[in-house]
Amino acid sequence: MPRRKTLTYAAAKKSMAMADSYGRAHLLMDLYFHMDIEAWFKLLGEEWSGCDNLATYRQDLGNIFGWAFKKGHHLLAMDEAERSVLGAMPDVLRVYRGCYAHNQDGLSWTMERATAEQFPMLNRYRHEDMQPLLLTGTVPRHLAILKMDRQESEVISPFVTVLSVEHIEAH
Repeated sequence: MPRRKTLTYAAAKKSMAMADSYGRAHLLMDLYFHMDIEAWFKLLGEEWSGCDNLATYRQDLGNIFGWAFKKGHHLLAMDEAERSVLGAMPDVLRVYRGCYAHNQDGLSWTMERATAEQFPMLNRYRHEDMQPLLLTGTVPRHLAILKMDRQESEVISPFVTVLSVEHIEAH
């Protein structure tokens, strides 16, 4: 579907306010086709943490990020403080992901090992019949989006190289 840049940022933001956490990702992806790319990336950064099912769009987001990182659009998904903190980090970031075998290929990582270890234990993500995993990886700083709004030091990127996979002991 071709992009028709007909929707303003303000109108898109208003429509996002009406969506619940499971509908936000769908709406956000639909808005991609109706907004200016710079405005869409700003909206993505503001709404990312309020979306519960972004994994559904992992391939689409990976494709969008593939060229957006080259053009610098991903910088618009971060506020000034996040860009500043990211810019002061090493060229290669060590990141962690707490997950299960079925969702290892996610876009959301954290720079805090303890935070990653807790994620599969949260009731909303817990799978009693599955072994929780801790992935450790690296990602070049210039291929990462940093979100600090939930005190998770979240790193968003489809370009993480996984170095190790460990089992997490369930509590």
